Amino acid sequence: MARYRNPANDYVESAGLPGLWCLLFGCFYFMAKGIWSHAVIAFLLAAPTLGLSWLIYPFFASGIVEKHYLRKGWIKEPSPPRQPLATMSPRLAIGIIAVLILAWAWLDQSVDRAGNGSRAPSINTLSPEASPEAIPISIEFPPLPRPSPLRKSATVR
Repeated sequence: MARYRNPANDYVESAGLPGLWCLLFGCFYFMAKGIWSHAVIAFLLAAPTLGLSWLIYPFFASGIVEKHYLRKGWIKEPSPPRQPLATMSPRLAIGIIAVLILAWAWLDQSVDRAGNGSRAPSINTLSPEASPEAIPISIEFPPLPRPSPLRKSATVR
């Protein structure tokens, strides 16, 4: 996460994951950050490219945000060090491990015996002796009523 400090008032602004936010919100992310030139460019490019520019802009978003703050005189601060996994609290580590085990069990259960990964049970997995040939299917529909012929004596007034 990049952090920028305004030397005039020591205000710190953080810009975490600008590529992700630009991918999700496009030109509106640049509007929220106050980068109006790129907000207008991204907005104008969205229509003729049918939104393709919203997929390309995120690759350049972190550089755009960094240049914006540095040009305004802000100072880039070093990011705080990330907490390594070994110093994580035991409750959080146990929770992460439990979620991973549950996710693995769910994924393992959703893959059938053949290994093709289908989640919907087929008729053969419902009962071993049932097969498509053993289940007779006959559907009979009642006959449709025939339209009555028009009377010759009926006139429209």
